[in-house]
Order: sequence, then C-alpha cells, then structure tokens
Amino acid sequence: ETGVHHVPGSSRKICQLTGDFDWERDEFTLNQTLHVGIQGTDLGSSFVHEGRTYFLFGDTAGLSLFADDSIAFTTDADPEHCLKLQFVTNALGLFRPLRVPGVSTGFMEVPTGGFSAHGNMYIIYATDTTLLKKMGRSVVARSSDNGKHFTYLYDLSLNKFINVAPVVVENAEIPG
Repeated sequence: ETGVHHVPGSSRKICQLTGDFDWERDEFTLNQTLHVGIQGTDLGSSFVHEGRTYFLFGDTAGLSLFADDSIAFTTDADPEHCLKLQFVTNALGLFRPLRVPGVSTGFMEVPTGGFSAHGNMYIIYATDTTLLKKMGRSVVARSSDNGKHFTYLYDLSLNKFINVAPVVVENAEIPG
C-alpha cells in the first residue's frame, strides 16, 4: 500500500500547553495562560538555551488585536507530565510580543526556529508576507537577554530556505 496513513500508537497528545481549558479532554490546562494574555498560539518550535528549553510561538491569540508572536521557556526535563511554561512578559505581567526592530512581525510572519551559541540566543524569522507571497524572506536575530529584546543581524534568504529549522553541530564531529 502506498500513500500517507496513520500508524496507531505512533503519536499521542501529552497535554495542551496554552489556553486555560482543554476542550478535547474537558479539563483545565497546567499553564493557565490567559493571565499573561494568551488564549492560544500556532507553531511552537523549541531549542535549548542556558539550561532552559525555549518555545517560539507564532501568531498568538489573546488580549492583543494583533498577530503577535510569543516566547516561553521551561526548566522541566520530562515532557511526559506536561511542561510548565513561563512566558517572557512585560512590566504589566502580560506576554511580551516577540519583536525584531526593523522586521515586520505581523500575521503569518513568525519565528521558525532558534539556537543558542556563545551565551546568546539566535532566532530565524520568516517575514515579508504579502497578499501574493507568504514568507517573503527569512532573517536572523540575536538576543543577549534571554528573549526580551532581539537585534536584527542579517537576511538569511530572500527567496529560498525561508522556513528554516536550525541545528547546532560540532564541526569536529562531521567527517571531512
């Protein structure tokens, strides 16, 4: 048989990370994110930085009327019991929208991945969405304060490799 098909037991839901209530399971969520202004998000790429696992969430629904993106972290190491998230927040205790000065971060413009190197956090951001083209370019940005502020570094790509998931490797471990 050819084609895509589901393999029973190959994947399962552990928990719902955002929002206050899991309607599928009819139970409250561990993270109760409405208090930081988050009803739900899309995406959720993760990477490790300074001993924490960070999550980059795309368009975030909540108190904002905009398509803000958000960032959270956990120190939990065992996802089998759900992960307690702490969102990067502002002075009011609401989630701090992920922004890169000089880079459009509106609807369908989202962080696609991140990595840690030399004490800094780096993210790849897909941006420049128009009515004619989704994700027009990808940029690299850096944070030296654990995701509170980001600085634009450079364009990664203008027409290919827009939705990038970076991985840090040790060059010495790669033959040749």
